[in-house]
Amino acid sequence: MKRADGSTFIIAALCVLSLCIIVVSVASGPRLLNPFILDSETCRTLLAIRLPRTAVALLMGGALGASGTILQGIFRNPMADPYILGISSGASLAASAGYSKLTFDDGSDIDSSVWDLAVRHELGYFEAAFTSSGRIA
Repeated sequence: MKRADGSTFIIAALCVLSLCIIVVSVASGPRLLNPFILDSETCRTLLAIRLPRTAVALLMGGALGASGTILQGIFRNPMADPYILGISSGASLAASAGYSKLTFDDGSDIDSSVWDLAVRHELGYFEAAFTSSGRIA
């Protein structure tokens, strides 16, 4: 018979803690809900807002952890992170591009100057990287 070591206890404790955090996440909000007593309004709120919010948070947390592990494995560098590799700058460009293309309910658009600012910001990073490495005089 195999003897349980300390890691089994830690994994079990983390699973229980995760379940408690899920229950708190589903119950918390502008109005405290009891997820164990359901009426029609509480059920609509849980199914339309709180459960999707909790599910997305769990999936995104797992995806970010997995992507960090993959980055470190691919580059064989335990210090590899999105800031060093420039992935965060690309993400900020995409977020700025998406933000500049937003249209509000009344039909008004966000000015395209946000897009221009984002592109110039990224070009500044590009120029600084090549200038400091000596490739561009």
